[in-house]
Amino acid sequence: MRAGKWASAILAAFAIIVATNWLIHAVLLRAEYQAIVLSFRPMQVIRARMWIVLVGQAVFSVAFVYIYTRGLESKPWPAQGVRYGILAWLLTVVPASLAEFVTMYLPHRLVLQWIGYGLAQLVLAGLVVAAIVGERPVAR
Repeated sequence: MRAGKWASAILAAFAIIVATNWLIHAVLLRAEYQAIVLSFRPMQVIRARMWIVLVGQAVFSVAFVYIYTRGLESKPWPAQGVRYGILAWLLTVVPASLAEFVTMYLPHRLVLQWIGYGLAQLVLAGLVVAAIVGERPVAR
């Protein structure tokens, strides 16, 4: 894969993850988090450490694109993107959400929302990465 496509796919994945995390956590789940506000660090501390979250999302984006390119097949990219998003969700969001439910005082409704929104987020990221990378040419 050309370096330009590689970089574009990583930047797109990063932008989608950052934007959808903001939408999910700052907008859609805001009321859920306000109901359990004592479970979190003060917002001032969270904001000061947000760069750590961004580093983690950047690392995730690089790995997300790299792993996608390793499993690329000679099939239509939309189906590959959806499949990949679901697999990434099963490897990341589902186990992490369930582990946090067991170890923290979290309402089950919040955990189910994390799981549902995470599925949408990673399928969207998978579709965009697949669209940028395209299909593997058929071997001749």
